[in-house]
Amino acid sequence: MPFCRRLPRSLDGVAAGGLYEGLLRDVILRMKHRSSIPLSQAMAQVFASRLGQTVAAWQPSFLVPVPMHWCRRWIRGINSPEILAQRLGNALAVPVRQRLVVRARHTRLQTELSPTARKTNIQEAFRLRDAPKAVQGARIILVDDVLTTGATCGELAKLLKQAGASAVWAAVLARTPPRGSL
Repeated sequence: MPFCRRLPRSLDGVAAGGLYEGLLRDVILRMKHRSSIPLSQAMAQVFASRLGQTVAAWQPSFLVPVPMHWCRRWIRGINSPEILAQRLGNALAVPVRQRLVVRARHTRLQTELSPTARKTNIQEAFRLRDAPKAVQGARIILVDDVLTTGATCGELAKLLKQAGASAVWAAVLARTPPRGSL
């Protein structure tokens, strides 16, 4: 279920497994806790089967899960985008570069912020951990659990394109419904 509603210019496209509402929303919120690793693994299988063909058509060089700041990772004990990326990478035989990008500074939770504040909050929050040479000409797919405004994936895409990526897409488990659809 691809969506293309006011994406950041740095993103070449988005594929979403469903809408962030109802049962899918509840499942994703539960996936954010260490005790739900089996749930995350099961949802990763659904994610790979729902989006596999779309993502394969983009002919990615590799997948990059949206990184979590080490402090938040320590508290939660899980970063579900990593589990989603691993399963999708295995299904497509595409490498996953978990450590290519790091969250260089701790940011407020995006869910606490307005759309405008989200963009400001995430600016310059990421940095490349590997040499930019690893990104030159690459076709990269960012993997995340939810895409709302696109601020996080947009900021990552901007960083990767500045480092030489030829294209950057986002594959997400869910996307917020378009305005006025509820």
